[in-house]
Amino acid sequence: MLFEFQREIANGEWKALGLARTADDDFDVDAAVRALQATWNGPLPQGAYRTRSPEGDSRWRYGRVDRGGNFTLVDD
Repeated sequence: MLFEFQREIANGEWKALGLARTADDDFDVDAAVRALQATWNGPLPQGAYRTRSPEGDSRWRYGRVDRGGNFTLVDD
């Protein structure tokens, strides 16, 4: 499944980070985050994120990355 990721850069403003593809058709955000991180040189920057799957349910889901680079979905 294809996932689109954006990071909040200011109140209400989002910057596109890129796309990530997972191996199956399940909405697996953890696998999508791992795929996105594989394209970065290091962990994702701390902050607010949103993701969606244009191939499936295209509703934005929101998450946060902490100081350690760990992604946590805050809505489901």
